[in-house]
Amino acid sequence: MRVTRTLLIGAALLLLGTSLSARAEVHEVSMSGFTFVPDMISIAPGDSVHWVNSTQTIHTVTSGEDCSADGLFDSGNLEPDDEFGYRFDEEGDYPYFCIPHCGSGMTGRIEVEEDTAVETETWGRIRSLYR
Repeated sequence: MRVTRTLLIGAALLLLGTSLSARAEVHEVSMSGFTFVPDMISIAPGDSVHWVNSTQTIHTVTSGEDCSADGLFDSGNLEPDDEFGYRFDEEGDYPYFCIPHCGSGMTGRIEVEEDTAVETETWGRIRSLYR
C-alpha cells in the first residue's frame, strides 16, 4: 500500500510539473515610436516577456520606476530590430522603462499573478488519486 501511495504521489508531482511548464507562455512587447506596446500586461509565474525594438531608435528595457533602475534586469542598448527577453518566476509588480526616453514617458509594467486555474486543476487531480 505504501509503495502504491508513493508512486501515486510521485505521479501527481510529475503532473504538476508538466502542467506548469506546459502552460508557460512568451508574451511579446514591441517598441513603437517612444512607447512600449502594450505598456502593461498580466502574466503567470514562469512566463517570459520578449521585447522587440521595432523602431529606428536605440532603446533599453530596464527594470525600475521613476527612471531609476532597480537592478533586476537591463537589456543594455537595443539597436533597431534587436530583441530582449526575461522570465518572470515570482508573483509581483515589475515596472520598467527605457533609459534614454523615460523622461518622455516610455515606461511599462508587468504584473505577474498567480495562475489559479492551473493550481485548481492540478489539486483536483491530486485529490482524486486518494478517493
